[in-house]
Amino acid sequence: MDKKVEAFLKKLEILFKQMEEFAKKYNLSWKYENLEIYEEYAGRYKTKELFFFKKGEFIFKIKPIGAYIIGADGRADMIGTLDSVVLVYLEKPYFMETKISIGNRENVVSSSKIPLYNGFKEPGWYISLEKKRIVPVIEENICRVLEDISEFRCSG
Repeated sequence: MDKKVEAFLKKLEILFKQMEEFAKKYNLSWKYENLEIYEEYAGRYKTKELFFFKKGEFIFKIKPIGAYIIGADGRADMIGTLDSVVLVYLEKPYFMETKISIGNRENVVSSSKIPLYNGFKEPGWYISLEKKRIVPVIEENICRVLEDISEFRCSG
């Protein structure tokens, strides 16, 4: 199996365990369903998606998207009944580099590196919010996002 895919599947396990702990705290039930992903560089591989329920009603799911993601080391989507958000795994901060040159490529007039995300602290899973802002996948942030994507309230 592709090494990048293997690493992604391990990172997904971390995310799934984290989400199961969250679910236990808020009395959500969950189930896994098999999922096959196709990526141009890796081909087909099997994983699973994780569904969460409250009293039998669907609240949200975590759907893995892929290992080969531009500007991240893996992606999964958190999909609710109303909307969805992107979860990215980041090993390191990513930058967009711009270069302005006049004439040939050796005459670079200016060059700058702009962070792709604001909020990177350490390797891990992050929730991608508006305007390149990211926040770690922790209870408080999961609760905030769930109110928007599924109207689930952690407070009851």
